[in-house]
Amino acid sequence: MDASCEPTNANTGQPGNLWTTAAPWGLMVFLAIVGLSVSISFVLRMEAEFDYVYRQAGLDLAQGKDFYSTDQYVYPPFAAWLAIPLANLAPLPARLIWLAINLIACWLLIHCAWQIARGGKLLGLRFELREHLIFWCGLGSGFFYLLNAVNHTQTDIVIGALVMAGCLAISRGKSMTAAVCFGLASAFKCTPLLWMVYFVWRGRIVPALTVAVVFLGVNLLPNLAASDPDGGWWLQFWSQRYLSGVTKRTAEVGAWHTFPRYNQSLNGAVHRLFFVDPVWTDSGLHEVSRERPVDRQVVKFVVLGSEVALALGCLVIMGRFWRRNFGEFSYEAPGLRDGLDCSIICILMLLLSPMSGKAHFSLLVLPGFCLARLAIIEKNRPLAVILALSVPLIVSGRLSLGGLGLYAMWWGNVTCHAVLLLAGCLLALRQMRTRADWAAFTSLPSSNVPEPRQHAA
Repeated sequence: MDASCEPTNANTGQPGNLWTTAAPWGLMVFLAIVGLSVSISFVLRMEAEFDYVYRQAGLDLAQGKDFYSTDQYVYPPFAAWLAIPLANLAPLPARLIWLAINLIACWLLIHCAWQIARGGKLLGLRFELREHLIFWCGLGSGFFYLLNAVNHTQTDIVIGALVMAGCLAISRGKSMTAAVCFGLASAFKCTPLLWMVYFVWRGRIVPALTVAVVFLGVNLLPNLAASDPDGGWWLQFWSQRYLSGVTKRTAEVGAWHTFPRYNQSLNGAVHRLFFVDPVWTDSGLHEVSRERPVDRQVVKFVVLGSEVALALGCLVIMGRFWRRNFGEFSYEAPGLRDGLDCSIICILMLLLSPMSGKAHFSLLVLPGFCLARLAIIEKNRPLAVILALSVPLIVSGRLSLGGLGLYAMWWGNVTCHAVLLLAGCLLALRQMRTRADWAAFTSLPSSNVPEPRQHAA
């Protein structure tokens, strides 16, 4: 075989060794095995939330019934309206269509995250082996959460793909496109509305308003099928039934329509700490309400204040929009700055939400890619340590021996993982602000990165 046809090292141009030959094939085989496994599980599972939550809600809406009556579907009405076409199909064709949508969304989520993190080529004749190392290290941050999202057969991967597409649009200077993506994502579940705060902080008022307009607009569409039991808007009906309950001063922080251990947001951690006691028996973990819980209003006030302080602290480190320059670099400088910004907002979405299950944390793929790139290419030891410390947190939730996985979830292993990555992203931004060689720090080599945007003085 001619040497020019062999895999080559992008730095030297010399024919690749066994590792450079096996890396792309290993990636393709791995993705094929995982894709086939989750597809079989998706189609053959006996009970799927897609069926008894979304398809049933779509069927009830099409028949003019109250699809919130059973408390199975507790989300804004938009997803129920979208499920109407699938609700009228037989179960198998409906699942196959929903499987295809989820697989496409999963690919889009990973692809966009890799682009935002300035990822290079992974397949083809010319690629860098270290790009594969970065990919695997970063993918590990969200891979098991992606599998969990597929197993739940909900809309979490679709939401993640929309959020990641919006982040990619931000990195390319397309704020309005990003706003539409975030608005659609929030129409399924409300937490992407946090991007409105980011846009306002950056001085982008019109995109911030666009997020809200899209969210409200698409959630009015279900009234085209039927009105709520009182003849009004489904969005208002949902808000009064569920959203108002969470915002009451007397509501327990982190209480939601699930077992407390599954809520891995900061609110869920507070709920387990102050309002629920774990009872360990031979049959597993049981959670019972505490007989003398702490005053709900006091806890709610303290938690809300702490979360606002956390969000403001992150925004300050990210940089104020009215300051063009931060020492040696400009906010508009190309590189991983946008990726770290988006990573921080994605993590805040998960931590500050009233309820974040494991399936929601697939967004951690993005900070995983960004931190892995900085740790490997820049040889950044603190970030490498952070990625290493996240490994036992990820693995602990997968252990079934002796109920270790339940122990890990009760003590918030997923929450701690997100907090650890948030600390890594904030540390990386602080390092960027103090390093004199900003241009060298952000101009990381990549074979498919678009030219930097030009900005007027």
